[in-house]
Amino acid sequence: MATYTKPLRPYLFDCYYQWMIDNNPFHIFIQVDTTVPLLSIPSTCNEYISPQDSTIVFNISPQAIQDFKVHGDIISFKTRFRGIVHELEIPFSAVLSIYSQPLKFGMDFPQEQYYLEWIKQHSISISEENQERNAPEPDQIQQQTEGNENPKSKNILKIIE
Repeated sequence: MATYTKPLRPYLFDCYYQWMIDNNPFHIFIQVDTTVPLLSIPSTCNEYISPQDSTIVFNISPQAIQDFKVHGDIISFKTRFRGIVHELEIPFSAVLSIYSQPLKFGMDFPQEQYYLEWIKQHSISISEENQERNAPEPDQIQQQTEGNENPKSKNILKIIE
């Protein structure tokens, strides 16, 4: 990853979150971009993802979550969806905004070069992992080519998704 100054988002997030807790700890929300790599949300949440912009909103009020931690580039906490406890890990690159309904206050986080590079790097590594996982073994390639009547055929591999 290219060298940039430390990202501002975790610092802003922490400041706003602490201020919201001190002033009214109920109904603190974050808006999250669900297309960011390494973000894993339970399938029970899929119905809450906005089809317009692929975002989802989570209530991160202390009453709604447990074991809230900010470490490195990730926010983690436990929460319930349909009565089942799930542990979420949300990369800061996916956090778009934080706001509090009772306080009628919040902030959209600025786009930062650090996170653009982070998303690009992790998208490439995930793509490479998927290619490696789906790549046939050398003996499978040999078996596929042995049955070809036309050895000059260009369709040696059949990709199934």
